[in-house]
Amino acid sequence: MRFKVEVDIDWINEDCGIDETVSEEIKSKLTDKVFTTVEKQIQEKLTEKISKQVDAVLDKKIMQTYDEFLSKGFNIYDRWGDLREENVNVKELLKKKLDTFMSENVDEEGRSDRYNGKPRYAVILDNQSQKQINEFLGKLSRNVIEGIKEDINNEAVKKITESILSDYSLKKLVNPMA
Repeated sequence: MRFKVEVDIDWINEDCGIDETVSEEIKSKLTDKVFTTVEKQIQEKLTEKISKQVDAVLDKKIMQTYDEFLSKGFNIYDRWGDLREENVNVKELLKKKLDTFMSENVDEEGRSDRYNGKPRYAVILDNQSQKQINEFLGKLSRNVIEGIKEDINNEAVKKITESILSDYSLKKLVNPMA
């Protein structure tokens, strides 16, 4: 630890000499500096420990509240106000919903449809397979079109070259032996 001490001497006591006055000032400044440094360190450690304890208590309380909410029973009514299920908790409802979620009939956009829909898993599979097929066909058609363009360009260049050479008798200039 390193300390920098500055001493301001306003007056010297008649009973004490300059050495004693400087010594007392240095002791006073050192104790103040050490006290503030130690106080700061203690404050940081206390803040850290208190923060951890508060977090632990809050986490525990939140989990208790969450568990109470999930296990609290309530009644389910239909749209006319008649009791459909009694004393059901959220955990049971989630289990039921997850059990029936993938087999629930839905339309093409995933909305519930009891009459004309297909099971959700079938709609998901159809949508994903259609997406994969469209991507594959898109790549394939781009590759085929690029190949056809390249073949047409090569054939056109070949035909034009043959036409020019035959029309102007440039064959003899290019290849005199022919």
